[in-house]
Amino acid sequence: MLAVFIGGGIGSVMRYGITLLSNNYLGSKGALFGTLFSNVLACLLLGVVIYLFKEKVSASSFFYSFLTVGVCGGFSTFSTFSSQTVELFNQKLYGWVGLNISLSIVVCFGILYLLSKQQG
Repeated sequence: MLAVFIGGGIGSVMRYGITLLSNNYLGSKGALFGTLFSNVLACLLLGVVIYLFKEKVSASSFFYSFLTVGVCGGFSTFSTFSSQTVELFNQKLYGWVGLNISLSIVVCFGILYLLSKQQG
């Protein structure tokens, strides 16, 4: 539990930092891209730990819990993704809705799928 607690805090701060940077550089759509980028990076980290370091990191280890449940859980944010998508929908920005959903699902799924194939 300590590993998840510490990792979750680190992941949340990382997500917040990316959102601030995105807002700084991209303006009004910065938070949307910050969330997408955080989710993509979290999936990449999760895939690397699960699929590429599977033989080196035990699923019951402190380090595994710290990275997968803690950091990745705090860094990715499905609730924020959903909230932002609903807000875009309510603003009738349907193209952005479709793009946000498509990119989030396709890119994150694709990363984990491709890394899972690296095992064999």
